[in-house]
Amino acid sequence: MAPSTHSSPALRRLAGLGALVGALVLAACGGPLRPEPQPTTWLDAPLTWDKLQDIERWLESPASREDRSLRIEAELQLAEGRLSYALRDLAQRPGSPVTQRLSSARSGFELVRSDRSASANQRERARLGLDRLGQAESPKASGLDVRPRSSWNAASPKTWDIDRANGRWTRITVHHTAMLARNLRGVSASTAGYAIAQIQSQHMDVNGWADLGYHFMIDPDGRVWEGRSLTYVGAHASRDPNTGANHNLGNIGVCLLGNFEQEDPSSAALASLESLLDGLRQKFGIAHREVYGHTHFKATDCPGQRLLPWVQAYQRSGSGPVAMQGSAAPAAAPRRSSYVPQPASSGRRIR
Repeated sequence: MAPSTHSSPALRRLAGLGALVGALVLAACGGPLRPEPQPTTWLDAPLTWDKLQDIERWLESPASREDRSLRIEAELQLAEGRLSYALRDLAQRPGSPVTQRLSSARSGFELVRSDRSASANQRERARLGLDRLGQAESPKASGLDVRPRSSWNAASPKTWDIDRANGRWTRITVHHTAMLARNLRGVSASTAGYAIAQIQSQHMDVNGWADLGYHFMIDPDGRVWEGRSLTYVGAHASRDPNTGANHNLGNIGVCLLGNFEQEDPSSAALASLESLLDGLRQKFGIAHREVYGHTHFKATDCPGQRLLPWVQAYQRSGSGPVAMQGSAAPAAAPRRSSYVPQPASSGRRIR
């Protein structure tokens, strides 16, 4: 018997029910599946949120593993887009919660910059992106110019062996390098930057850390340098030997080049230190009483008896002495903090 060309009312109702169920399933799953994006949909497209979503979806697809050069370009455009939107939001609404977006952008730029198969142009774009990102993360203080990592040819951090910060900074710790810096007074920026690169090499190659331990460095001429990104927990304040608490958590590390057991910090370095501390405190809402010398957390001479009194004065009043008259008084005994840091997860080492 030949099938009827017209459905019965019962069959039509059944078909309608099936369509309804299908529509409900699609709605529950987020709507109909979008076709897999092709590079032509985003490669030369203007910046939009849809473009960034297309790149993310393409990077998750098997097709992205077939062309290494195109994958690098996708990672780079994604990082550039995230940074652009983060900077736009910060310009329109200072204090906008863009920490995660900046962190993701940094990961993308670092991935491209360390990839040997990236072209020279791609690595340069990644470097410029990291510089812009570093300026966005730096404190905004009057007359303060923080030189980016690229200015001292910083090596890329070992991102697989470093803890990400949660963005809640509650303390600042001041250090010295404990290496005489008299020969660095009056030198060119490139020479001072080379000295910082040597310290990074010591931290990474000898200490086995993932990067330079400090977040900011200050040379004798008062130049301020970006060290470890504030995207990451520092490696400068040690652990409590009794509790194992990681004093680096929530703690920004600032280090002056010099040995202030044997030499005085320069007035230019102290002026920049005060400006940097003011800017960091304003940016992150840190009280002046939460500014410490390294000796507060560890039995050490750091930051030296000729700098520690300045730090202690700043801790008391939010301002350092205008001038240091000769050698300062001997450093006071370390004072324990009322702040109790959380232990580092999984007992991971300081790096």
